[in-house]
Amino acid sequence: FDLITCLGNSLALLPTMGDIAQVILMVFNLLSKSGMFVFQTLNFEEIAISGFNQFEPKSGVLNTGEEVIFGRRFDHPGGDSDSTTLVLSSSVKRNNEWIESQSYQKVLRVNFPILIEILEKRGFEHIETYSNYNGHTFLRESSRSMVVRAKKKP
Repeated sequence: FDLITCLGNSLALLPTMGDIAQVILMVFNLLSKSGMFVFQTLNFEEIAISGFNQFEPKSGVLNTGEEVIFGRRFDHPGGDSDSTTLVLSSSVKRNNEWIESQSYQKVLRVNFPILIEILEKRGFEHIETYSNYNGHTFLRESSRSMVVRAKKKP
């Protein structure tokens, strides 16, 4: 492949940092000689500094006409844990009554040094980082999102 993408913080949903390294190796092996890997993840260096834990809730109306509210937040454990918990909550209004549900997802605390080390160990060169898909400068301590473009050596 000339290009492989992994968007939406998907790498951070893998079970372990070792799994991330394995996936990146597999991507490297699947790319053509001058292939490129583009991925997006949250930047947990910034999240640790800012203490961020609550996303803006989203609301709308289902095609059934029911109102729905969707929320996401992090429950950060103390200490040196390599993961945090993403709490997903939804509320649906049925017959004038709100029905709530929650689910939980482990999220790895990936960050710039970890990802760069893995990419370089797997053979990627020409690694560029951005804070969004428009190519804005990535700042480790203040960019919430990290978009990475890693190319194989031509």
